[in-house]
Amino acid sequence: MAGVPWYFDNECQAYKVRPGFKFPAIHSSAGSESGNNPDPIVLIANAKKMLAEGERFLGSLRQLISCLEGLSEPPSK
Repeated sequence: MAGVPWYFDNECQAYKVRPGFKFPAIHSSAGSESGNNPDPIVLIANAKKMLAEGERFLGSLRQLISCLEGLSEPPSK
């Protein structure tokens, strides 16, 4: 849904982003005038923003799981 190409690496037993993928929020605004050296302050700000967005998304997933678990419980007698 986020448009990030990921895959499961069986060797590492972890999800990874496909090699060569560039996160637009980082790569579009993080480069210097020459486009070669990202500004660390911009990188940190973007990382904090993405972390906050990820935490909100994780909270939404937890709510969804909670709702789904409630649906799967057998009716009480």
